[in-house]
Amino acid sequence: MTDTPLNIQKKQVEIFLSKSPKERASLGFEMIQFGYEVLKQRIRSENPKYTKYQIAFEIFRQLHQKDFTKIELETIEFAFRKNSLSLQSQVF
Repeated sequence: MTDTPLNIQKKQVEIFLSKSPKERASLGFEMIQFGYEVLKQRIRSENPKYTKYQIAFEIFRQLHQKDFTKIELETIEFAFRKNSLSLQSQVF
């Protein structure tokens, strides 16, 4: 989506590039974390009965659905379920 005028986009890039590499990396990580949190909250609101493991798999599925075949995703989902059951049975 590009609803930001070109002159504003250029100014944003100029400001971003004026930062040190460490600051740019930090901002990038913050943006990734923010996107992850937005995705997690959307999944949680659409599926209020999901466990944290179901939410984790759904995040994984949405981020990587083009990287794996349907069968591979089903195998990964099975592993998520299996691990979640074994973790739930452990006493910490």
